[in-house]
Amino acid sequence: MDKKISRVIITLLLLSPSILHGRISKRTLLRKICCLQRITNCICSELETIKNSTGNGSAPTPECATLITQGDVVENSLIIESPGVYKLCEDLENACIDIVTDNVTLDLNGYSISGNCSAVILVGGGIQNFVIKNGSIKNNPNLNGIQFESATHSNRVENVEISNCFRGIIADSSNNNIISNCTVKNCGDGIFIRGDNNIISECIIENISNDTIPFSPRGIGLVDPSKNNFVFNNTVDNISKQTGSCLVSQPFGIFDETGDSFIVGNYVSNVNYPGCDSAIGILTIGKAFHNTSLGNDINYVGPAGGGVNGNY
Repeated sequence: MDKKISRVIITLLLLSPSILHGRISKRTLLRKICCLQRITNCICSELETIKNSTGNGSAPTPECATLITQGDVVENSLIIESPGVYKLCEDLENACIDIVTDNVTLDLNGYSISGNCSAVILVGGGIQNFVIKNGSIKNNPNLNGIQFESATHSNRVENVEISNCFRGIIADSSNNNIISNCTVKNCGDGIFIRGDNNIISECIIENISNDTIPFSPRGIGLVDPSKNNFVFNNTVDNISKQTGSCLVSQPFGIFDETGDSFIVGNYVSNVNYPGCDSAIGILTIGKAFHNTSLGNDINYVGPAGGGVNGNY
């Protein structure tokens, strides 16, 4: 404990002359502060442990966060391969983050990540217990914002805004994931799920369109084979298509071809395909069965309207 406090004091003394004489750039200062925080985070954790201690040594020790700066991104890549808590302390540009281990929390801490890669955040196959929260992902126009590869389970996306991407969030063959309080906007597709027991709630999906490729833009897509998914209290607005075949490229507010899922309390509006009769607010199709749709508000969609076909 004493050694860590000594390191903080020494770091402050080393920083002071440069700050006073204006010989340190804002970014350099920020990185030095982050290095300082790497030390003080652990001190604060130890102080909290002492404060909460019952005297018998049984109090848990809070985990220190590993702070991330632009300098941690090497050749546009950052690989997180050790469990723990990671926290941004500045915006990251041209950064692609790969998660290759279980039990990782990535706190964007109010900052943003932009990159040009298959996915700005790529969660490797089989990974579990990954959390990303509190920030934004942007400027990956041809590819994905957050991508969960096959068999990634029990992960969470919370309070993240994703913009200017191909797909906002995609989870393939992934179960027991929670996506909540997120925003996806100005993308080709919103949230795309293939898997069981997933939850999408309190999200805003808006301005979804993909006129450069021949497939349907979807605000939220639940894709076969999947079952027991919950989609509730989301806002889906302005899902559109301007070009392409009316038969294969129609836009959907919420698209469901799964079984035993619940679509409840969502607000869907402005789903439109000018010149075509195939824009649909909520559609269950194909292998969809035993789904429940309740209390959804569908406001202004194209002539095809909203439908819940063959379900409750």
